[in-house]
Amino acid sequence: MLFCRLSKRRTKRKYAEVKFMPKLKKIFELGKKAIIRGPIRNHAKLAKDILTIAEKEVKLALRFKLSFFLDHLISPIIRIVPFIMIYSGIFLMSNGNFNIGGEVSNYNFILFLLIGMFMDTYFSVGVTSFQSKFINEKYWQTIEATFLAPINKLSLIFGVGVSDAISILPMYIMFGIISLTLMPIGIEKILIAILVLGLIFTISLSLGLIFGSISLFQENLTPLAGYFRMGITFFSCFYYPITILPVITEFNILQSIARLNPIFQGVDIIRSVWFGNGLPPTEIVFGFIPINPLIYLVAVAAIAPLIAVFVFDKLWKILGIQGY
Repeated sequence: MLFCRLSKRRTKRKYAEVKFMPKLKKIFELGKKAIIRGPIRNHAKLAKDILTIAEKEVKLALRFKLSFFLDHLISPIIRIVPFIMIYSGIFLMSNGNFNIGGEVSNYNFILFLLIGMFMDTYFSVGVTSFQSKFINEKYWQTIEATFLAPINKLSLIFGVGVSDAISILPMYIMFGIISLTLMPIGIEKILIAILVLGLIFTISLSLGLIFGSISLFQENLTPLAGYFRMGITFFSCFYYPITILPVITEFNILQSIARLNPIFQGVDIIRSVWFGNGLPPTEIVFGFIPINPLIYLVAVAAIAPLIAVFVFDKLWKILGIQGY
């Protein structure tokens, strides 16, 4: 009797397995396909598009190999040399007993300027990149094909960014070694500096896409984009401390505008990490990271590409390409 009951149970179990296992396998297969067709597939396509655009831009730029690398190596030197001469003269006349804005002294002014030069180079390359590329493709009459291609416009930002990062690499290595020789820092601080550079570059490329779109779709507005870029550069304080900005009103409006500028926040984070800072302990994480400015910078860097793509799409639909 007991044997009969056990046999019946085994038979029912086998029947359940035969009945439900194929359904269960089917569910797993559908789930797998959904994952592959969903986020993973989308991310893989985005990565492929980024690499394709980067490869195309690098090949175009390497037609002139010397300028591809030397432009971003010599231009920063040309920008920084006048400030080195001015600061050297000031400290020489004061016998080194003077500091500028309470931040720059005879001992750290070269490194202070080198960090500013790094930031200025990344910002300038990112914010001007699309304008030249769009104008070139416009007169080659290949721009429509680029825009109508079935690619995510975010890949346009990051693809151009990868190609520009390759052209900046010699400058990055050369002046990185000089900076670390002047004042060595730990690997954790170097990683934070690289992260901040990447965030600044992302914001700059996003602004560059907006400015490039304006130049492409309405060339009359190109000078306004240039003036806006100069304003951002002024309030980024690449080559001077924020404290030298004049106090015009009781609200200290110029310094307040500078602190709203995410590019300035990135510059200030790297200088704070490198030199140390006087921020309250509640605003410092792990002993050296200014947390509030970093959160602000990350948030802006996350939103900026989405805004840039939105503006680009709207201008493309409303205005179209003008000036042929």
